Amino acid sequence: MDIRKALVPLDSSRMAFELVRFAFQYALNDRLDWIDFFHVWDKKGLGCLDPANEKTVVNEETFRRDFACLVEKALQGSGHLDIPHDLIITYGIPCEEIINRAEKEDYQVIIIGSQGASNIEKFFIGHVTAKVVRHAPCTVLIFRPGKEKVS
Repeated sequence: MDIRKALVPLDSSRMAFELVRFAFQYALNDRLDWIDFFHVWDKKGLGCLDPANEKTVVNEETFRRDFACLVEKALQGSGHLDIPHDLIITYGIPCEEIINRAEKEDYQVIIIGSQGASNIEKFFIGHVTAKVVRHAPCTVLIFRPGKEKVS
């Protein structure tokens, strides 16, 4: 039996919490068996996952701890979203690493976030997201905060 799984790239934006919550709900509705949350450290480093906290994360251990708290918060009150998941952290150029990972593994879907901050950006979906959409070996679902509807 094939395992149905999703790849969910996470950056350190304020949208991470909503993306994690959406990914679990999507996995439940689409009967996915596994979610790989994926973060790429680039030269800029990491930002904290807690939207209320503006500190900078300086190491992988702190990021993993903050990620575990973020997942716990996303699952609080849901009770039924017990989808197995993992956090994978790598180093490199985000769009390249996401595509490489998707090519090496058998994902049914990549769930990636996109948010526009200005009128001009509303016409575009973001540099990393656009490259992932163009080069992904599987379906790509673009998550936009406030626009999600999973049925």
